[in-house]
Amino acid sequence: MRGKQALPVAATLVAGVLPMLLFIPLQSPGIYDILIAFTVIGFFLAFTFPVLGIAIAKFTGKWEPLSDGPLFLGKWAPPVSWIALAWLVFETVNVLWPRPSGSGWLVDWSSMLATLVIFAIGSAIYAVMRGRRRNFDQRAMTRPGQVVVEGPGPRR
Repeated sequence: MRGKQALPVAATLVAGVLPMLLFIPLQSPGIYDILIAFTVIGFFLAFTFPVLGIAIAKFTGKWEPLSDGPLFLGKWAPPVSWIALAWLVFETVNVLWPRPSGSGWLVDWSSMLATLVIFAIGSAIYAVMRGRRRNFDQRAMTRPGQVVVEGPGPRR
């Protein structure tokens, strides 16, 4: 993150330059289909995980709305969350499902393969970092002479 606005410069450059590096040398209709499919899958997954989290939180009773604002759905919130989640899962599977494109099996299965590879990498990173988090939680994260002020703790 850089600058006053804390913009993700490196992530933005990678997200912009990597597709160009893939698209320019290959120049085939198949690579265009792959890039579009990756973009669509990315959007669906980015929407699916927060909706999954809120649906689970509402189902288990851990959801505490901050206020009864204009977007508060009251008793309709849990079913709307589950319907939204079902639709997002359906659309994700719909986009991931391989269809014959005439450009070869790799193009047809690229979205599924890339999503599985990214999921595997993310799971491995999560497993490694989860163990490190336990170690951080078990010891004090203070420097010698640092004063620790206890806050009210997490909301429950």
